[in-house]
Amino acid sequence: MKRSLCLIFLAGFASLLIAPAHAQTNASQRRRANRERRTQAIINDTYTKKFEVTVGGSYLRFRPGPFLRHMNEIGWQVSGTRYFNPRLGLTADFHGYYGTPKVFPNPINTFPSGIREYVYQGGPTYRVYAKQKLAVSGRVLAGASTGVFDLRTNHFDPTLVGLYPVATVFAITPGITVDYNFDPQLAVRIAPEMLITRFGSQWQFNKGFSFGVVYRFGQQ
Repeated sequence: MKRSLCLIFLAGFASLLIAPAHAQTNASQRRRANRERRTQAIINDTYTKKFEVTVGGSYLRFRPGPFLRHMNEIGWQVSGTRYFNPRLGLTADFHGYYGTPKVFPNPINTFPSGIREYVYQGGPTYRVYAKQKLAVSGRVLAGASTGVFDLRTNHFDPTLVGLYPVATVFAITPGITVDYNFDPQLAVRIAPEMLITRFGSQWQFNKGFSFGVVYRFGQQ
């Protein structure tokens, strides 16, 4: 009899200890589930936007002539993307680059104070990683690049000072974009890329990157 009462007492005491722990576990699970639902709602809101506009700056390491050293170019960048689903979009992209080349001593005693390069391209963008705060996409853009290499050359042919001739040539840019999201509409972006051009019948493989502010709007 005493043994039975003791067992009953121990079982009741154990139930008093287990019940609050069980309730606390259920509350923790509900909070976790609510957080996950809120996070998923933000992700859905972020990556179901139909349009995306990016405005910012750019940097390019460019060889301005067949025998000249690489130079630094800086400039601006504007792009827009139309998304057809949360992953796949079509991008139009525009860059302007500006820099000052170092040319060799030359018989016409001309030393250009700057060159310009304008790039206009389009192509597919595909998101490979999309979370609440971070997104990574790959893209391949193709189009044309216009090189203005005759600034301040006293109207001489720029090839006389070692620069490429003024031309508009085919250009292709493979690259990736990395976005850090502040909210579903606003993000900052950095985009490592390689601009491939063919000035002066030579291929140029120009490494660089762009950066800027991303604004998303519209619903798919």
